[in-house]
Amino acid sequence: MKNKTSKNDAGLGMNLVLGNNKMDPQMDARAAQYLEEHIALAKAQHELLKIERERNQREVAVHDLHTENLRLHNKTLTAQRAQLRAQHRHERLSMVYQAVLSAVAVAVLGTIVYAIYTAATDHSVVVNQFQVPPVFVATGNDGTVVASEFLDQLQILRASALTSSASRTLQGAWSNNIQLQIPQVHISLGDIRRTLHNWLGHQIEISGEVVMQGKQIALTVRGTGFAARTFYGAPADLHNLLANAAEYVYVQVEP
Repeated sequence: MKNKTSKNDAGLGMNLVLGNNKMDPQMDARAAQYLEEHIALAKAQHELLKIERERNQREVAVHDLHTENLRLHNKTLTAQRAQLRAQHRHERLSMVYQAVLSAVAVAVLGTIVYAIYTAATDHSVVVNQFQVPPVFVATGNDGTVVASEFLDQLQILRASALTSSASRTLQGAWSNNIQLQIPQVHISLGDIRRTLHNWLGHQIEISGEVVMQGKQIALTVRGTGFAARTFYGAPADLHNLLANAAEYVYVQVEP
């Protein structure tokens, strides 16, 4: 039966294609039904193709969205890795900075403690720069030179004397005059050291002056805890006058 119907449909299709209009009413109805079925089938196939195309488009959009999400995720991971590396570098730099600050603080504290200790236990004799007349400065015997020679005489006496190990140390006040430049303030480390030693220590400050008196000179020495004394002589006798003054001071300051 099916084969017969198929043959009839095929014949009907051939008649429609060939334009055979000599069909009976029954064939005409079947031809109209055949066309309607095929038109409906074509529409259904067209709708299926449209749905398939839309589904493919949605799949492509989902794939693109997934790809974009992966790209954004990779970008986020890269940024996080960079942030972690930067944070790690910052932490290491902070550790180094803290270590340097700690070392500097310990060094400064140690320096302060050492300075206070040395100042508190200082029993030295400090020879300050002597004051001399301009004629001495013109010949090269300025105050530092004269005071240095006086200090040399004290050192000679100290080295030749049989004294205990507790003898006072001798130093020139200008030997530690290290300049520390501070904006708007001119101060030296020697000044700070001297202030500490004067405040906490037991130093003996010695100063002197040379004055012209006619053709002679007067050398006066004075210091902490003993009376001033003046020595007179010719300018050529300055060396001997300094030696005599050193002997006088040495007897006064030695324990």
